[in-house]
Amino acid sequence: MSVSEEGSGKPKKILIVRPDAIGDVVLMIPILNAVKRTYPESQLFTLQQSYTKPLLDNHPDITEVLLDWKKSGRCRSISEFLDYVRYIKSFKFDVVIFSYLDTFYAWLAYFAGIPHRIGDGNKFPVRFLLNTPIPQPFRQLLRHEVEQNMVLLK
Repeated sequence: MSVSEEGSGKPKKILIVRPDAIGDVVLMIPILNAVKRTYPESQLFTLQQSYTKPLLDNHPDITEVLLDWKKSGRCRSISEFLDYVRYIKSFKFDVVIFSYLDTFYAWLAYFAGIPHRIGDGNKFPVRFLLNTPIPQPFRQLLRHEVEQNMVLLK
């Protein structure tokens, strides 16, 4: 990541998006640990569903677990989407890593002005919203999900 933290090249605030199932959140933990080892001074946030929040509430490297408005039903109109954008923007994230990527979250990060957006470059409908698209060939049956997630960090 080449995001500056007062000219140091290090990000201050990093968001990792994973608003899906419990197992997927657990498999994301190695990413959290690797990011924190690489950028120990950075604040690390996750975006998750409420039922997965307890998995990371007490993780020593997580500054805060943000609850996903979309999957909780709080984002059903353009007005609510814009409120969500303002909420995410208020954190002033330098980087977002999409461990889970769909069009909604790509637009959310884009409109929130997160300058460095990392995600699956094989998802062509949203690739143009990423400025660091990383090919994620999920059909490789011999590659574990954790290994696949770690490819995003290389």
